[in-house]
Amino acid sequence: MRKVINGRTLLLVALLAASVVAGCQLLAIPFAEREATREIPAEFDLTAERLLVFPYVSYDISYEFNNLPLHLMQQVILRLDNTKVGRVIDPREVLAFQQNNLDWQSMPVERIGQHFKVDKVLYLEVEAFGIREWQSANLYRGRAEVAMQVVTVPTADRPAMVPYEGTVNLTLPEDRPIGTSEISEDGMYQATLIRLSESIANKFRDHKVKVLGGGSR
Repeated sequence: MRKVINGRTLLLVALLAASVVAGCQLLAIPFAEREATREIPAEFDLTAERLLVFPYVSYDISYEFNNLPLHLMQQVILRLDNTKVGRVIDPREVLAFQQNNLDWQSMPVERIGQHFKVDKVLYLEVEAFGIREWQSANLYRGRAEVAMQVVTVPTADRPAMVPYEGTVNLTLPEDRPIGTSEISEDGMYQATLIRLSESIANKFRDHKVKVLGGGSR
């Protein structure tokens, strides 16, 4: 990391639809399996007066998904709404910085944080992202790998620190791919992006996870 419609098909699409915003082209689900939930505590307290969410996406990935950096920042910030963060830097300012500073990839994360006058940086390095099943033109399966760091920006009284490091490895759906007749390309992109952003944000917030087959409460 840099300085960081059979019943089975219905269930698969239901799991996708549960995490996709309005507008995605997914099938309507007539039922849902009874389920329980369990509480998962946050892995790290992301409390900050000013926070920068800063992505690094390789050329190969951004060439195929050119809006991924912007979309990822927007979706992660949206899901940090119940954390103790005062202000988050506008993703458009981040993109402008990257476009106007061609050497930004060689800059330490804490220096970038100083430029934006923040006290913490959530640095996201997207190591893999895709929506198609390997060696298949007719099947979708979302995948993503992201390494992340929280970097504390140094001040006169505090050195730069990396108090948290983590990873997200996502496969969607986990057990089998989905046919292109069941979901659109944009729908698969949105489903993968949103599940990824939820997984990232959940590192920093208490949340519930569904336990299938656990009855109801």
